[in-house]
Amino acid sequence: MYNTQGKTFFELATDRQFWLHLNPQLKITDKGSAASNSRFKLSPELGRLTNENLQHEGYFKIEKAVAPGDLAAMVQAVEKIRDEQWPVTFSFVYDEFWLKFQELSSVLSLILGPEYKMMPTLYTFCVAPGGQGAGFLPHRDRSRRKLLRPDGQTVAMNIWISLTDASPDTGCIYILPVQYDPNFPNNLTTYGVTNYQDIRALPTKAGDILGWNEGVYHWGGRSSKHGTYSRISIAASFQRGDSAALETPLLLPNRLPSLKQRLSIIAAQLLRYQAQAALSPTVRQLAVDLQALDERLVVNDDGGPYIYDESGEKIQKRR
Repeated sequence: MYNTQGKTFFELATDRQFWLHLNPQLKITDKGSAASNSRFKLSPELGRLTNENLQHEGYFKIEKAVAPGDLAAMVQAVEKIRDEQWPVTFSFVYDEFWLKFQELSSVLSLILGPEYKMMPTLYTFCVAPGGQGAGFLPHRDRSRRKLLRPDGQTVAMNIWISLTDASPDTGCIYILPVQYDPNFPNNLTTYGVTNYQDIRALPTKAGDILGWNEGVYHWGGRSSKHGTYSRISIAASFQRGDSAALETPLLLPNRLPSLKQRLSIIAAQLLRYQAQAALSPTVRQLAVDLQALDERLVVNDDGGPYIYDESGEKIQKRR
C-alpha cells in the first residue's frame, strides 16, 4: 500500500510509484524506444481519401484506427486521476497514452512526411455527463502562423483519439470545414461562422481518430442530460520535420520521453490552458514547479516567442 502521508503534491507527482499505485494496470517506462506490435496500417485508398479530406475540408476521420486493447484501462486511469482530484492530463505520465499516437505513424508520415515530429502539446479531456461538462470553447489551435505550404499541404496538425464514444449527447467535436471558413488560411486571427448550417458534428466511437489542420475553427460540445458517461479523449499535435519548429522541445515520435520530461510537458499544458481548466492556486504552483524539471515549452508563433508561467502566456525575453 502506497503511503501518501506527509508528502507534498510535488513529491507525489514526481514519484513513479505513486502513479503506478493509482493505476497498476498501466506502465511507466522511464526512458527509451517504444515499439508497438499493433500499429495502424493505412491502405493506399484510405490514405488518398484521408489526404484529400484534409486538404479540402481541413480535417479527416478514421474509424477503428486505434487498437482497442488498452482503451478500457486508459479510461479507468483517467477516471481514477479525476476522482483523486488531479488534472486528468496527468494521464500522460503513463506509456500507453504516448503509445497510442505512435500506433498512428502511417497516418502522420503520409501527411507530414517521414521525418515528422511530435510537438510538446497534448491534453486529456474528460467531459462530465448531464449538461455540466463541455469541451473547449470555439478556437483555432494556432492562429499566428501560416499553416499551409505553397502546395496546399499542412505544416502542422492535431490528432484527437476517442477513448470512449463521443456523441452530441456526450459533447462530441464540432468543426467548421475550411471550405466554409472565409478566414482560412490567411486570416486566422478572425473567428466566426457565416452560416450555421456549415457547422459539422463529428461523433466518434472509441478507437476512432480525428485529425485537423491546426488552423481549423472547432470546439468541443456540451453534454446533455441524455449522456450517461464521461466523454474521454486525448489529443496531441505534430508538425513536419522539414519546417521550422513551431514549438520546442520537439520530440521524436517513436521514443518515450523520461518521466521528468513528461511531467514538464504536462505542467506546461496546465499553464497554457489554465483558464479553461480553472486551475486552483495550488495546482498552478505545482505546474510551475513541474515545468522546471525539463526544458521549458516555447511557442514560436509570430509576435513571440511565447512561454507560459503562473499568469499564462507571455512573450519570452530575447537575449
